[in-house]
Amino acid sequence: MRRSAIFGGLVLVVQALSAQSAPPKAGLTPEEQTAALSAIREYSLHYSNALPNFICTRSIKRVTSPVRTGYPMITGRPQTDLIEEQLSLADRKEIHKISKINGKAPANEDPSELGGMYSRGEFGFLLTFLFAPEANTEFRWQKAVIRGGRPMYAFSYHVPQASGYGITDGERTFRVAVRGTVYADAETKAVMRIEMVGVDIPTNTYFRGMELSLDYQATKVAGQQFILPSKNRIVMRRVESEAIIESEYKNYRRFSSEAAIIFDEDAPQ
Repeated sequence: MRRSAIFGGLVLVVQALSAQSAPPKAGLTPEEQTAALSAIREYSLHYSNALPNFICTRSIKRVTSPVRTGYPMITGRPQTDLIEEQLSLADRKEIHKISKINGKAPANEDPSELGGMYSRGEFGFLLTFLFAPEANTEFRWQKAVIRGGRPMYAFSYHVPQASGYGITDGERTFRVAVRGTVYADAETKAVMRIEMVGVDIPTNTYFRGMELSLDYQATKVAGQQFILPSKNRIVMRRVESEAIIESEYKNYRRFSSEAAIIFDEDAPQ
């Protein structure tokens, strides 16, 4: 029987990042922390509304390693899959379409039929997931840092299980509490990196853990600059196996007027 684990996840238009800026203050006052977090939240909740319709290529490297042998379809050696998919954003909906698996055209373009452990939704979901009021996320000021030559504010966070990250494991869907760190540009308040770890994993599932990171960068689409995902890394652990899924997002372009779009009604929005 095919088993899979599908994760839920993101994007925004922001002013161009200036090449030069003053270094961040070593620390912020409580009032400055509150103001910075409020601006980051505002950015995040309006992020996807500012995006154009576009297509990009998601290149995925998935390495699945056995933790325990004796399970169907689990060998004693790591298995590496190279997957290429077309990821489209149309009217704030994500559409995923597998184009190649290990260099060959797939029998089915639907990612849900891929088999093994697979993730989707990071592209257009994580910012809303973390910053929506109903998430009840607790944020705490962490530090000011320099990342990629830019001053950043780092806030740690915790999302309780009741509003936690959704995971589909086989035929069962459940939520896990998560914690991590958000890095936002000190000048524009654009989120540039998200780190996440699953905590308090339910013991009555085959699922055992999750770690995630998502990086953004300034990217031009049809001559305009946007802050868009550039790469992400997910580690998913089950009782019998562990999968490391590394993705790169590239070749962003707008839809042509002739583009045909088929919506996945179950995709995260």
